[in-house]
Amino acid sequence: MRLYPTHGGLVVDAPEGHFEAQDDGGFDLPEPLFTRLHSAHYGGVKAWETQIERQQRALAEEQLRRSDPASMLDVLERLLAAAQGNAVASATQAKAAPAAAKPAAKAPATAAK
Repeated sequence: MRLYPTHGGLVVDAPEGHFEAQDDGGFDLPEPLFTRLHSAHYGGVKAWETQIERQQRALAEEQLRRSDPASMLDVLERLLAAAQGNAVASATQAKAAPAAAKPAAKAPATAAK
């Protein structure tokens, strides 16, 4: 069964064996270790969570973030700044591109005598 650490651990060493985090940060653990770790709390906060608990926590955090007007304003200001920065960069590149694209002038041909 798979558990995800809320503390960002990368390795679990237990009597059941040595376990390393998978690509998504989860650990595939045998049932006894899964049960033991899933019930662990530190400072009243769960130390390990299942995929469903992880999704529910992420959704709740996102809903809280979206309901806060200050954070919405901050995100909007960053988007506008990024868009303005891209517009300035695009305009600068557009001005430089035609000059670079012009072919070099040919030397005048000399008439054969």
